[in-house]
Amino acid sequence: MTMSEVLGKVITLLLFAPSVLYGQTGPVNGGKGYHINHGDSAVIDKHCFKKKVINNHASGLTIFVPLNTQLEWTTYIDKPPPGVTVEDVLNCPVGYIPVPGIRTTILKTFVSRNMK
Repeated sequence: MTMSEVLGKVITLLLFAPSVLYGQTGPVNGGKGYHINHGDSAVIDKHCFKKKVINNHASGLTIFVPLNTQLEWTTYIDKPPPGVTVEDVLNCPVGYIPVPGIRTTILKTFVSRNMK
């Protein structure tokens, strides 16, 4: 196994291990990160970068988006995991609502389904 293959497995483990333990779309660790369930998306406005993150990773698992520092967030934006799409957002899309705490938005249907 090459060093890049090992590094890829470590990164995958770091991205997905927290989601197996906690796994529900929403902010975690006091705004230092964000979980997005497979098939869900979130608009995250952190460290002056507003992006829509869509989780369609082949694993079918919840992903962890690191937001603790600007470097973590911009690194994630620049090179998201395979199957995760990061899109530019100027305004909050129709059907999304703000989530208190970290200036994040998620689908209203998710909120009504999971946040009652």
